[in-house]
Amino acid sequence: MLRESVLTSGPESRHFTGVLETQKCALVELGQTLKASRYSFSAITPESHRRVFNRSPSRLAGNVRDVFGWNFPFRPEALESGLLALMTAAGAVEIHGDFLKSKFRAATLGDDLFFHSSFPTDHPDSVFFGPDTYRFVRFVRQHLPRGLGLLADVGAGSGAGGLALRQHSERLLLTDINPGALQLAEVNARLAGTQNYSCLEGTGLAPILQPVDAVILNPPFLMDEGKRAYRDGGDQWGSDLSFRLLLGSLEKVRPGGLILLYTASAVVDGVHIFRELVRDGLKNFNGSWDFDEIDPDVFGEELSTPAYKNVERISAVGLVVRAGRE
Repeated sequence: MLRESVLTSGPESRHFTGVLETQKCALVELGQTLKASRYSFSAITPESHRRVFNRSPSRLAGNVRDVFGWNFPFRPEALESGLLALMTAAGAVEIHGDFLKSKFRAATLGDDLFFHSSFPTDHPDSVFFGPDTYRFVRFVRQHLPRGLGLLADVGAGSGAGGLALRQHSERLLLTDINPGALQLAEVNARLAGTQNYSCLEGTGLAPILQPVDAVILNPPFLMDEGKRAYRDGGDQWGSDLSFRLLLGSLEKVRPGGLILLYTASAVVDGVHIFRELVRDGLKNFNGSWDFDEIDPDVFGEELSTPAYKNVERISAVGLVVRAGRE
């Protein structure tokens, strides 16, 4: 599958037309209004969000954070009329029983604001933003140098990873298989004031048609019974997709280029499954790699599921790969 999306931007192309562009402009203005009001919300895991939500299942939003952060239903009078008008123009409000509800949540990361999917994130095309996003951004900021030419954020989702590094490269590619994710990435890029970027729709590394200086990846890394695209990492306890994207990235980076992969590794009898895949797969690799355990215990609730019955823990890890020079 490969189709360059109309969601491209930069000096050479502006392809939005009609209602879609109008809605995006309204959503950008909504985000700018939230930022101007010093809106702040840290996105948490779906499980933690669910527990907070379930403390008071019939709770209605009483303020802006309740509407765009916790995603509680609300009465129209809970928001200023200007905000509600922008939500309506953006197609970002829906009927929820006798009340209204935002179709998007808004999370903050530093000075930036990112729109992502509403709660609960159980739709196959959900655009996820949560603790792994924050860990991913910290990881890539730690290892990615400045002064790059072309940077690719593969499976960009909300675009948070690439947009957090927008000052590190001359041009940014945001790719995703999910057109809805690219729409939000476009909005989030505009909110961040990013100029030189392109949003490309396609599977894996397929949308990247030219060598790049660096690839960053934060792919799905859990085994998911529902096979949700934003969550399912495939076989090997969720490591298969990450490993395949790593191999594909090696074909896209220039000699001396860099690959930064944030993922998870199931630990079975003390052995990191993903690290063993990398060790075996890169035996003849012309370059170097470093494996870092970022958090030794994430998504512990998965250990109660049949797919993880032999796993002792799931670890968040970062892989730094430096391609050899010719």
